[in-house]
Amino acid sequence: MLSKRNLAKTVAQTTVGVAADSALETAIEKTTDIDTDTIPVTVGTAIFGYIVSCKLSPYTNAAVDNVADRWQARKARKNNPES
Repeated sequence: MLSKRNLAKTVAQTTVGVAADSALETAIEKTTDIDTDTIPVTVGTAIFGYIVSCKLSPYTNAAVDNVADRWQARKARKNNPES
């Protein structure tokens, strides 16, 4: 079972991968005559998106950790107003 933080990290990585995939597919569509619905383009853009998400995972993980830590601190302040 994934913790909420690890689930958020997975979602962030997937979002980055899909965005990179979509951006490359759009670039291929606008700059070439290749049909973007072909299997080589689909597989190639998916692999590109996966590689980009893997390369950026240290940054997305750090961003998720930063936000999660701030949320936990805010929740702690809210539950303990004397501090």
